[in-house]
Amino acid sequence: MTAPTTSLDFDSAFDEIAARLKKEAEKRLQPPLIRLFDGNWNLRGIVKQEINASFQFLDGDTGIGTLDMPLDYYLSKWCADVDSRQTVNIHITVDKDGARWGGRADGVKVIKDTDGRKIVRVTFKHDLEELKYMLVYPNPFLPPEIQFPKVWVTFGRAKWCVKTTLLVNLMRLESSSWVIPDDPLDGSKWFNFDQSTWWQVVKPNTGSDNSVGAIVHGRMKTVHEATKRVMEDAQLSWECRRYLEGDPPPWPGANLRHGCLVWDVVDKSGWNTGTSFGGDFFTGLIRELVNIGGDGITETVHQLPNPNVPAEAYQPGFKGTLPSMPAVVYLENENTGIQDSEWEWNPATAVGSVAGGHSMPGVVSPLL
Repeated sequence: MTAPTTSLDFDSAFDEIAARLKKEAEKRLQPPLIRLFDGNWNLRGIVKQEINASFQFLDGDTGIGTLDMPLDYYLSKWCADVDSRQTVNIHITVDKDGARWGGRADGVKVIKDTDGRKIVRVTFKHDLEELKYMLVYPNPFLPPEIQFPKVWVTFGRAKWCVKTTLLVNLMRLESSSWVIPDDPLDGSKWFNFDQSTWWQVVKPNTGSDNSVGAIVHGRMKTVHEATKRVMEDAQLSWECRRYLEGDPPPWPGANLRHGCLVWDVVDKSGWNTGTSFGGDFFTGLIRELVNIGGDGITETVHQLPNPNVPAEAYQPGFKGTLPSMPAVVYLENENTGIQDSEWEWNPATAVGSVAGGHSMPGVVSPLL
């Protein structure tokens, strides 16, 4: 009994591949959707006459965006005419291939060059900048004048600790009786625990949290300062995205206001689920796993058997790379396209620190 055979129409397969490549090329050439909003998140217009635009995504820090437009463009006039705007702030969202860059204007310039061109340049800071102006109170549920205990401390999984720290301080800003609302005469703004009216929310954890253990502490530090070291050690990343009307809900059942900033903490590294930390040209990448010891400090690296190729690698049109099996390796030698590169190593310095303070009233240390 012979096995059945199948024939392949090479011309049809070639036409299908060529059509997909053409569609992808056209998609790359499509300009991003750039929208400007006022301080109340009312749409002022969609930018169609940008001269130049650049927006940075930075991991763990604030990216900068710049937008150049002709001076006689109506959105340029709205940005530059500060006195006639009903709100001071200018918000922006930039959508491209599923990603959204959101930020607030940091400055507006009217520029005239030697060629007589007149442009308006608006500089934006990414929404991650909000973390640098939000304080971590020792006790967010008490008035600022009464803070006990003296330090906010939470222990657990790194992702849970970081998101909980942000959430309780957002609750203080959005719903606490110790913070006067923007409109004190609006009774609905007091004791407001309805997140559908908040300007910022924290996305709940919907899956398993396999981040490492951590301690987040702070006393009148910003959220960015209090969580930066933990985020780096756990190799986590902040993910903030503006919710606009018409978007799918960030999580099932979410009811948010237009323009709400949704915060989440994600792990894109794959360092504690298996990835590559080394290898060479001949043997390929070595898959390894970092394990944290029982003391919460000691790290050990275990080599893992070579896994099967992930299913995503076989999907036509898949453009990403997986942390568990990196698909691109940049080699450095005289035959590669790398022109400039640097390598730097810094040894460790101090291995301990000494801190001091005052004893609690009535407590006297015995003389030794």
